[in-house]
Amino acid sequence: MKSVELVVRVDAQTKDGGDVQQAYRYRDLLEDRGYRVEVSIGTPKLESGICHLFNVDRPSELIRSVRACAGRPYVISPIHHLRRHLEQFRLKREGLLGRIERRTPTWLSDAGKDLLRARRMPVQAFDSNVRSVLEGASSVQVLARGEANWLSEDYGYDGPVSVIPNGIDLYSGPREGKDLYDIVVVGRIELRKNQLAVARALQDSEYRALFLGRPNTANAAYVTQFVDLVGKSSNMEWIPGVASEEVGKLLRKSTVSVSASYFEVLSLADLEAASAGCRVVASQHGNTVEYLGEGATYIDPTAVEQTLGESIRLSLSRPAPNVSGLPSWESVGNMLAEIYSEMLN
Repeated sequence: MKSVELVVRVDAQTKDGGDVQQAYRYRDLLEDRGYRVEVSIGTPKLESGICHLFNVDRPSELIRSVRACAGRPYVISPIHHLRRHLEQFRLKREGLLGRIERRTPTWLSDAGKDLLRARRMPVQAFDSNVRSVLEGASSVQVLARGEANWLSEDYGYDGPVSVIPNGIDLYSGPREGKDLYDIVVVGRIELRKNQLAVARALQDSEYRALFLGRPNTANAAYVTQFVDLVGKSSNMEWIPGVASEEVGKLLRKSTVSVSASYFEVLSLADLEAASAGCRVVASQHGNTVEYLGEGATYIDPTAVEQTLGESIRLSLSRPAPNVSGLPSWESVGNMLAEIYSEMLN
């Protein structure tokens, strides 16, 4: 039987994220197409079949996993964030951790956190090793062409890639009635997602805003500031946990979706909001532009408080994005199955 092992990061069970959700969605798509699929935490466990790895920005985990699947063909979904964007994010970190990070090279900071998670350091975890791992993969699957450019800039990898985007479940049917919210912001409440800056820009404005997302407990002080600000603002509301089907309903009752992340490969929130008929204000630090083009408005995440108002007005002056060309999860499943079939044959 055709076999695939999807290897997710070591802390996947305690820290959910888009990469983990992506892996489990891949599992379901591949099982529907006749594959036997195992999701492993941290390192590969099987002895045969294709090994699919995620997250090149966790070098010790990546290199250890490649060694563990020796003799098996492996695939990599890099989910790589551009270092220049990470540097800008780190400059916003507050407190002792922020001061330490601002004085530490990005690669060393990432490797250090990777070391703490893995509890041991591999022989090497530098750029050349990651580039070698990419070059040895049977398939490198990026979410957008821009991510391939980032791999070239940060790791010097210029080899072949396949663009396998995030799929979306289109919200069908017309939007009915008057929108309940002018602005909707979807995503885990955390520093990198930048919701506090969005809330500050919207405080006491003419816009009724809704924030949807669970708090990141690792950003407790940041979440507290956000909750306090929203709690004392008459025009803003926060719902901490919402089922995915309910998110779709709320998107269809909102006019403009705002995402201002400091770093993002491809925002599924942007694509889902567009599919629900929202206008979209997206971060310049992602690759939404490849899928929504001029149908969305793009904002600098380092200047949200100064520019969000104008970005919203510009977005409202345009029609909602054309979503006819957005990929479905079914089409993503077909792309994956085609690549795996070629590898196994």
